[in-house]
Amino acid sequence: MTDNKRRREKRHCKTVSIGVYLSRGPDGPSISPVFSGYLTNLSANGASIALDKIMFGAIHLAFGPMESDTLQMNIVFNCLESGETIILPVRPVWLDKKSEPGLPPFHIGVRFTKPLQDKRLKRILQDESHQKA
Repeated sequence: MTDNKRRREKRHCKTVSIGVYLSRGPDGPSISPVFSGYLTNLSANGASIALDKIMFGAIHLAFGPMESDTLQMNIVFNCLESGETIILPVRPVWLDKKSEPGLPPFHIGVRFTKPLQDKRLKRILQDESHQKA
């Protein structure tokens, strides 16, 4: 079965600058700095992100939250045009290391803890301030 047939909804392919950090649980305090990366595609239920680093001390940014309900991965979008900061809690579901020109090597597939509403999805896709040149 092809990836497109398995997908539940349309994927929007757009390279967008993001931040990623870990917290203790869904509403807990941050336990890591914000790591810079890129979102490479987005849908209402999930996304693919690319990072240069996947370790914070002894904690793996992808496997840590996959293996523990006490760790929460969060994606941060700073929308400079509106001044809005959007933080989306996610759960990593896969990790791959690959070479794509202009992107960091560690690609992580994430599932949103709550599906994105159309309004928020459009807001992220339309804001030009965080898109990669």
